[in-house]
Amino acid sequence: MEGTKKQVQRLLEISACKRNGGICESYEYCKFCAEPTKIYRNSDTPCADAYFDLKSVNKMIKEYYANIDYVKIGQERIKIWEKEFNKHYNDNDYLSLWYDDLIKSDNYGMPKKQGTYSSPVEIEVIKRENVRYKIKEFITKEKEKVNSKKNEVDILSKVFKQFKDKEKFILELLLDKYKLLDIILSYEKKYNRLYSEKAMKNKIIIIKKKIWRNFKNFQKSTLFLEKGML
Repeated sequence: MEGTKKQVQRLLEISACKRNGGICESYEYCKFCAEPTKIYRNSDTPCADAYFDLKSVNKMIKEYYANIDYVKIGQERIKIWEKEFNKHYNDNDYLSLWYDDLIKSDNYGMPKKQGTYSSPVEIEVIKRENVRYKIKEFITKEKEKVNSKKNEVDILSKVFKQFKDKEKFILELLLDKYKLLDIILSYEKKYNRLYSEKAMKNKIIIIKKKIWRNFKNFQKSTLFLEKGML
C-alpha cells in the first residue's frame, strides 16, 4: 500500500468498514498500535502511523544482515579512498580521473592502476571545479551513509539482546527470512508447542512492536548523549 499518510489512513478506514463495520482490529497490524478499536477517533497517531511503523520494522529486519555487510565493506572502502586521496593529493590529473570513477556505480570508485585513464576533456573540466573539494565532499557523504546504517545496526543489536529466549528464537528466524509455516514448525521442534498461524502472527506482531518501541527509545537516548543532555 503506497501513498501519503492521509491516503493510507482513508484506505484503512474503508477496509475496516467493509470487513468489520468499522472495527480497527479487523486488520491484524492494528494490533501494532495502542489505538481504540473504533474507526472514528481523534488520535494524533491513527492506524496509518502503525502501518508505516510496521513497514519500517519489516524493512529493518529484512535488511539487518545486509546492512552489517554494507557497513563493514563501506568502512574498508572509505579507508582505501582516504589513503588514496592523501597519497595523490598533489596529483591533479590522477585525482581528476579518479573522481570520474568515484561517481560511477559500476566499480565502487576503487582506484585503478596509473596509466589506465583516457578522458582528457573530463579531466580538464573537473580540474577547473576544484577536484580536491569534490573528492572530500564525496567521501564525507559516503561516510554519512555508512555511519547512518551503522547507527541503525548498533541500536538494533542492543534491542535484539533485550528479548528473552523464546522471542529471540522467533526473531532469529525472522532475520533469516523464514516463512510463517517454517517458523511455526521450528518453534514446535524447539519448544514442543504448536501454534496456529493466527497465534504465531500475533506473537510476531508483538515482537515487532517491541522492536520499534525499543528502537525509538534507544535512538532518543543516543541523540541525547550526542547532545550532552544525559
